[in-house]
Amino acid sequence: MKKYPIFLLFLILSCKNTNEKKDWIKTSEKITAEEKNQENTNIYNSEEALWEYQFDKEISDFKINKVREFNPDTLSIQKITNIINLNWPKVQVKYVQRINDTIFLKIPNSKILTQQMGTTGAEQFLISTTFSFTELDGVNYVSYEFETGDHASPGIYGRESWAQN
Repeated sequence: MKKYPIFLLFLILSCKNTNEKKDWIKTSEKITAEEKNQENTNIYNSEEALWEYQFDKEISDFKINKVREFNPDTLSIQKITNIINLNWPKVQVKYVQRINDTIFLKIPNSKILTQQMGTTGAEQFLISTTFSFTELDGVNYVSYEFETGDHASPGIYGRESWAQN
């Protein structure tokens, strides 16, 4: 008979500890999610974006989207360079020159682009940057100069480089 109250007390205490543990796990997961969001903001910040390569739930695939309206006549090489560098603070582009219908860019520190953003992240950068610069009158291509990595390669890209469905 004495064992029954001890067992009941043990059962009550163990239930309380389980709930506290679950709360701790939820808090821990929440902190991890917040840290990941902060990290993503450090890589990509869409405040001024012109174009984005976004996942579309309806088609279960990525899609190129114009994210805000703008007057192409107000754009310049410098303004687009500033927008790209604001949107991608860890992947900075430097304008080199324009020859005919091609803008030449250099990415001096390309390790984050080529090694840390993954293939999709690198593709998002290249697509959004290419579509942004090809908004300029007479610009059809963007030539990227950077060190080749696992997730991105330098080259000349135009809008047709990425087939749209």
